[in-house]
Amino acid sequence: MKKDIAVPTYLSQRILDEPVRDVPPNFFCMYPPPEASRKLPDTKAALDFFFSHILNINSKFSALENHQRDNYIVSYKNVGTVYFPSNALHDYEQHGRCSKPNAMRHLLQSDENLRVIDDFWGIYMKEIVKHLAGTEKVSERQRERIEDLINEHGDFILLKYAPGCGRTMHVDNLLRSDATVFTVGVGRDVVYDMARLLGRKPGEAPSILRSTNPEGTMMVLDGESRYKWAHGIPCSSQSKGGRDSVKKQTKYTLILRLLHHEELSREIGICKEIGTKMYTMTS
Repeated sequence: MKKDIAVPTYLSQRILDEPVRDVPPNFFCMYPPPEASRKLPDTKAALDFFFSHILNINSKFSALENHQRDNYIVSYKNVGTVYFPSNALHDYEQHGRCSKPNAMRHLLQSDENLRVIDDFWGIYMKEIVKHLAGTEKVSERQRERIEDLINEHGDFILLKYAPGCGRTMHVDNLLRSDATVFTVGVGRDVVYDMARLLGRKPGEAPSILRSTNPEGTMMVLDGESRYKWAHGIPCSSQSKGGRDSVKKQTKYTLILRLLHHEELSREIGICKEIGTKMYTMTS
């Protein structure tokens, strides 16, 4: 079903002006770049280094985690994306949550060329903790408990998009992350498309909700957006996956995906179309 509802989008296409029907409250949040994250050029350079040395980094990560694995990298050359670590389903089944945030941060902290990525992500972790706590004021005990839950029930992934390339609108595999996803874009403006794919009226075409934000914006997908809505990154043009575009910037995305946990989430109903419970982590 996931393949059947995938929808490609492009920057050049017309986006409908009328409001999108029945947008659930608080399901799609955006946080502007924190002032402390203004070291974006340094972060971009460190991410360039990361992916240009990805085979060596792959070996180093394997040594740190002591996993019997050959490769953490997944590259989809036809659409110009590279994942690290892999988020393939067989990896989840065989190796569990192989990219826990504390393991990834340990890797970044262990290399002086990569440490700025961890410094950058640490700034956003403070925002994520406040989001999950539902308050600006978080006690040290609350912060430590939330970070422990994130490390135990989350994945931290780095994703590279080639210039001009995006990602077909899709619904995530909910076996791997059935609650909230946080993403931070680096390298170019964050253009994000969303559309209701499940629960539309018969014959109703999907209306695309598009947001354009400066790099460093953190996007939060929660609630129904994880189950009934598709999300994606538009390509610059339809030909060759958009790589002939005037958009020359490489884009990186830092991704934190969470499974629901009783201390941080609550059930908000059943998604009848895919036969699963739905959860929210918003306050």
